[in-house]
Amino acid sequence: MSSTPPSKEWMDADTLLAEYFQGVASFLKFTKDKLGGDDWYYCPCTKCLNYHKGKKTLKVISEHLICNGIDNSYRTWFNHGEPLCKTTINVRVSSSSSANVHNENAFPKMEDLFNDTFGRIHLDDLDECLIESIQQNDTLARED
Repeated sequence: MSSTPPSKEWMDADTLLAEYFQGVASFLKFTKDKLGGDDWYYCPCTKCLNYHKGKKTLKVISEHLICNGIDNSYRTWFNHGEPLCKTTINVRVSSSSSANVHNENAFPKMEDLFNDTFGRIHLDDLDECLIESIQQNDTLARED
């Protein structure tokens, strides 16, 4: 039983090509291998979209995928045995006696996470922006 899903290039192929048919077969085999003895599965065709109209047999799913095509947004086959999270986290534990001492640099700060996501922002600038926004709202409220 392979834990790695097959190539998903077939999902972009024309439904009339042999590549697409082979992809459908590899998808169904992966599903059966990963989910085992369950005879009913979600159908990822463009009409069922995994949840609509309930579960189907592999035979019906095969027919739907060939006739309707596969939902191209379904790139992580989480309903068919592929894990959502593909990364593993490696934790290194120090054997020194200082392992239990809190190190504030061991984990990222919220400010750093925000900056990594949205670009550099300084907390002083944020405070000034907030004060300015409050003052503008007060001015507008007095004008009304």
